[in-house]
Amino acid sequence: MFILLFLLLISVNLYPVTTKYVGDLKFEKIEDYTLSNVSFLENGTIELSPDIKEIFSSEEMIWSFDEFKEGILIGTGEKATLLFLNEKETKKVFSSDHILFSDISVLKGKILVSALPDATLFVLGSNFKIEMRLSFSNQYIWKIIPYGNKIFLLSGNPAQLYILNKEFKIESKFDIRNEKNILNGIIFKDELYFYGDSNVFYKMSLKTQKICALLSVDENIADICSDGEKIYILTSISKVKEVQKKDKKNQGSVSSDSDISNPISTERTSSTSTSFSKLYRYNVETGTLEEIFKKSNLSFISMSIYKDKVFIATDKDASFYEFNMKSSSWKFINLGKGKFLKILKLKNELYGILLEPSRIYRINQESFSKVGSLISGVFDCEIKSRFGKPIISFITPPKTKVKFYTQSGAVQDQSYWEEWKISDFNSIRSADNRFIRYKLEFYSDGANTPSVSKLFVPFLQYNVSPYIEKFEVSQQGNNFKFSWQVTDENKDSLVFKVLLKHEESSFFSLNVQEIEDNYLEIQKELLADGWYYAKLVASDRKANDIPKESEKVIGPFLVDNTSPSITNLVIKKEYIEFLVVDNLSPILNVSFSVNGKKWEKLIPEDGIYDGKEENFSIKDDRAKNFILIKVVDIYGNSDVFRVK
Repeated sequence: MFILLFLLLISVNLYPVTTKYVGDLKFEKIEDYTLSNVSFLENGTIELSPDIKEIFSSEEMIWSFDEFKEGILIGTGEKATLLFLNEKETKKVFSSDHILFSDISVLKGKILVSALPDATLFVLGSNFKIEMRLSFSNQYIWKIIPYGNKIFLLSGNPAQLYILNKEFKIESKFDIRNEKNILNGIIFKDELYFYGDSNVFYKMSLKTQKICALLSVDENIADICSDGEKIYILTSISKVKEVQKKDKKNQGSVSSDSDISNPISTERTSSTSTSFSKLYRYNVETGTLEEIFKKSNLSFISMSIYKDKVFIATDKDASFYEFNMKSSSWKFINLGKGKFLKILKLKNELYGILLEPSRIYRINQESFSKVGSLISGVFDCEIKSRFGKPIISFITPPKTKVKFYTQSGAVQDQSYWEEWKISDFNSIRSADNRFIRYKLEFYSDGANTPSVSKLFVPFLQYNVSPYIEKFEVSQQGNNFKFSWQVTDENKDSLVFKVLLKHEESSFFSLNVQEIEDNYLEIQKELLADGWYYAKLVASDRKANDIPKESEKVIGPFLVDNTSPSITNLVIKKEYIEFLVVDNLSPILNVSFSVNGKKWEKLIPEDGIYDGKEENFSIKDDRAKNFILIKVVDIYGNSDVFRVK
């Protein structure tokens, strides 16, 4: 056994290091990976999954199963058929004109089979011949639970609980209000625990036959199990009973009320207050519910307990969680492709029941798959980037190996990407691009497994020039304010310079030190009158040895520090006439004051302020002996003149 660890050597410069990384193996982000026959450990280690052997495959949907003698009984859907499977053969042993067999239970040599959609219970002998056929007023029988000399039936539409005696006669019947279906239950310490589609958890005392509601949860209850000490409750963010939808013409004779392709969705409480599937542990002594694990973006389907481990089937391709109750550790295991229906313990062995297509695998936890793989999600480096040496830590026992591949592309759509490129662990051979993902392949002889516990892909973004989105100048009182908006795809720190050019002269800088803000203000009186151009220079030199710059020029804009003047003053017998002139800017306002009284606005002789020259007249009644005139241009330059 040997360990290889390849590290990227990063040269350190005078500026902040801009090397970034993608690829960390994160157990909490399991939904981002595409897995095939590998296990993902809680600590981020990847190894081959347990070895599996397919023992059954069918185009018909598997709905129910139980162990019988030296084999397994399998109930299928679409056309209700009972199969017996052992090491030697698979044979059809019973069928009916129903759509499916919803549950199977073996009791003292008798085989109990429930059929849908008309809630029929068949009692078969060990030779698979019908000994009794019982019909109930319900639409569904979801669960058969034998216990002692009693049989408990959990039914739906309406939701009722039946207790049958050993002669299969109804002893008691209980209506469960506020439920449409009673979906599942277990016997634990002489009490029946069960749940319905309203996500309420109930208990029935087998001694008093009293039923009480214990608790409710926000999520849909998906399954219930016990390890002999505690009860485990599995919840999901989506519905839990789902029949594989195939050719609907096979169900043409079934009315909408008895459509078992989605038997409980119309009444099932939706998960609006939560986005997590959860595993709870219920303490029957204290009546408390402990949350053990939760996961967003995945639905939990069912669970089993085997050798101090809880197995949780999920809706991710052929994948389930394994929780070790002794070490309180988790792993996520994939067995190839398909949809998990159930992890099942039969004959002291572990089996995986999968759909699409229907298959049964025997899971051997003492050996490993011979080939497996993991493909990461797509990593966005934001802009085109150069990839460095991979940082990867792995263990390869004898007769095992690991291969590492990368694939990159310029756009998100992977159909336009390059082919997978194998790495020698000293370099990444994929082309420089914005997007990248990686693939790990594992190989073994089955006795041991290689493992990967660390994986990073270093990358260095191509340095891109800053982008000046906006650069503008405005006069605010006696100041000019230059403001700008600049972005940088590398998210580098930027510095700025503002330069001015007066008419035909050269640009000169307004700031001695580089600016890190997005504006600069100067007093306008520091600039001579005339037309100017402004230039903004944005640089990322603080973050790069070889910086990139962008610049933008705006203008021309006018600097006017000179107020208008009065000329052509004529004082007549009854009027005073004059001309207001500004060399650069239009006249904004002219007003006059007589003998120190308030200012009164004058209207130009043509009725509108619209030019650099405007004619005015003031009526003079000879009583006025002190007249002031105030003139203002559009840039706020003003002056006051005494004309009499």
